[in-house]
Amino acid sequence: MEVEEAGAPGARDVAERVAVFVRAAAARVRAWRAAGSIARRLEGPGALEDLATVRRVAEALVNTGLPEAAALGEELRGFAAREEGERRLRRGREVVEALRAAGAEPRRIGEEPPAWEAPPLTVTLDEARGRAVVCYAREAVAEAPLAAGRIAEAWRQAREVLEKRARPPAEFRGVLLGAYRAWLARTGQQFGERVGVVDLLPEVALALQGDKFRADPRRGTFVDYPRAQFAWDLAALVRSGLLAAGGLRLEIGPATMGTTAHKRRVLWVEGGPGGGQYCLSLRFVADRGEEGR
Repeated sequence: MEVEEAGAPGARDVAERVAVFVRAAAARVRAWRAAGSIARRLEGPGALEDLATVRRVAEALVNTGLPEAAALGEELRGFAAREEGERRLRRGREVVEALRAAGAEPRRIGEEPPAWEAPPLTVTLDEARGRAVVCYAREAVAEAPLAAGRIAEAWRQAREVLEKRARPPAEFRGVLLGAYRAWLARTGQQFGERVGVVDLLPEVALALQGDKFRADPRRGTFVDYPRAQFAWDLAALVRSGLLAAGGLRLEIGPATMGTTAHKRRVLWVEGGPGGGQYCLSLRFVADRGEEGR
């Protein structure tokens, strides 16, 4: 009969330690298998192109509790951050080159999100949505995928639409005056009172409808007249020098800091590259200067 030495573990203790080790080893094997399954998503050609997947895999590996897997996860995090920065720089250069080839003169105006002024429009990259947004007077007029050529084409087409649908300043001034009079008559206001610029948009849109709509007023015969086109025509009128004509002067009331918070109640009027202001109201008044001449 063997006698255990004093303080030495007995068979029961050793067996328990073996069992603990086996369970820990099995858990570690399961963890490694899970980590391998996670990492396998990034195997194969082009697997690292999808940075969203790279980030998800990185987070999953970091959370496995395995030091080796966590180290790989951190490496993947760093790779995704570096690659995203390089892609943004490369995409920015490609967008600028494509816009220049389309006839624009782009100037960087924003970093987060990346944005360029490409007069008369602006281009902003919404990377979360994977879309580029083309704006005029801070109104979206076109969208495109995040491909330089598609972005430049969207810019070109949006500019052409605005230019094609624009009214000559003298004609637009007459339409605006008629819309102003119609609003005053409908609301009981007096000539010379200020009217919200966006309140006149429906009146202007109605005045610009053709014979088809007037003969058969329905959605299919209505020609839309969006805010961006209104802003385009109004800016052209300001530049034309025809604010005063026929004994009347058009006065545009700028928006204040408080009113600009309500973007749908104001309209941005471009004033050249990098310039402009929000317009809140307008009115026609007698041109005293012309009367005195």
